[in-house]
Amino acid sequence: MPALIECVPNFSEGRDLEVIRQITAAIESVEGATLLHFDPGRATNRTVVTFAGAPEAVGEAAFRAIAAATELIDMRQHTGEHPRMGATDVCPLIPIAGISMDETAELARRLGERVGRELGIPVYLYEAAAIDRASSWFQFWRITLPQVAPLLLIAVLFRTIEAIKSFDLVMGMTGGGPGGQTELIAINLYRQAFQGQFRTGPASALAYIILIIIIAISNLYIRYLNQMRGED
Repeated sequence: MPALIECVPNFSEGRDLEVIRQITAAIESVEGATLLHFDPGRATNRTVVTFAGAPEAVGEAAFRAIAAATELIDMRQHTGEHPRMGATDVCPLIPIAGISMDETAELARRLGERVGRELGIPVYLYEAAAIDRASSWFQFWRITLPQVAPLLLIAVLFRTIEAIKSFDLVMGMTGGGPGGQTELIAINLYRQAFQGQFRTGPASALAYIILIIIIAISNLYIRYLNQMRGED
C-alpha cells in the first residue's frame, strides 16, 4: 500500500479570502498533494486547512504553504479570539496508511529544519516529533547550527579579510618583530615589495594569491546562501 499522510496546518488568517486562496494555491501547486478542505473562522481570524498525499509531496506542500503564509500574513496587524504564535500556528503531520509514526515524525523534523534554515522562522517540535530526549550533538547539528550558520559564515568571512589586511597596528607597534614573530601577510608583502631588494614580482604574486583566497571564501558564502534560499 502506498504511503499516505495528512497535514492539518492552522494559518492566522480567517477573514481575507484572497490570502487564504493564495495559501491553498501553494498547496495545490505540488503534484501528489490533494487539498481536501479549508475552514476559515472570522471570529478567531484563523483557517484550518486539510490536505493529504504522498509523504514527500505533503512535506513540500506544507513548506510552500508556510512560506506563502509568512509572506502574506502580517502578524503585527492580526487580531482574533484564538491565541496565536505565528502566521503558521501549527502544522501537524498525521500518518494515514503505509507509514509509521516514527517515519512521519522524522518527516516533521526535516520540515521544521527546512523552515528554520530557509525561512528563518523558529520552529517548536511537539508530540512524536519532539526532540527533548535527543542528544546535545543532535540538537546542535540539526537545529542550532542551521540557525546560526549564515551569521557564522559571514563572521568568518569578514574576520579572514580583516586578518589578511591588518597592517598599521602591528607595523606601528612591533614592525613585525621581534624576529618576525608578529609578521603578518600584509607586512611580509610590504617588506618584499618596498624594503630590501624590492622584490615586486613575488610581492605581486602574493597579493594575487590573497585576492584569490578572499574571492573563493566569498563565493563559498554566496553559494551557501543561495542553496539555503533554494536559488542554486
